[in-house]
Amino acid sequence: LAICSQNQPPYEAIPQQINSTIVDLRLNENRIRSVQYAALSRFGNLTYLNLTKNEIGYIEDGAFSGQFNLQVLQLGYNRLRNLTEGVLRGLGKLEYLYLQANLIEAVAPGAFWECPNIVNVDLSMNRIQRLHSATFAGLARLSVCELYSNPFYCSCELLGFLRWL
Repeated sequence: LAICSQNQPPYEAIPQQINSTIVDLRLNENRIRSVQYAALSRFGNLTYLNLTKNEIGYIEDGAFSGQFNLQVLQLGYNRLRNLTEGVLRGLGKLEYLYLQANLIEAVAPGAFWECPNIVNVDLSMNRIQRLHSATFAGLARLSVCELYSNPFYCSCELLGFLRWL
């Protein structure tokens, strides 16, 4: 367990002095602005990663591809604007994904395709207006999908997603 939250002064990047064998990394309430593959690649044993309440506006595609064992990823209360197809690459064991209270406007239809074990996704309190019907395709274990407080645009484009619900 490595808890590096509410630091004075706060971290602006993922600290490299943390033991690479940790399984639980909590970097919430810092000033981290981006997540890069190079900063996380050495933490291959992580099962839990909390980056809540930072200033993250950018996640490199494949940034989490070295976290094969990650089960819980908390990215809520940041500044993310979109969820691309490559952001969750390599997270085959991911079960819980928290993205609430970001600025997310777009979720790529294939954003979750490498995460077949997801049980819970929280996309509440974002700026999502549309979701493609294929967004959550293939997620047989998904039982909770939080989408409240998004300004959905009610049009025919939303019909496929509504049928999925």
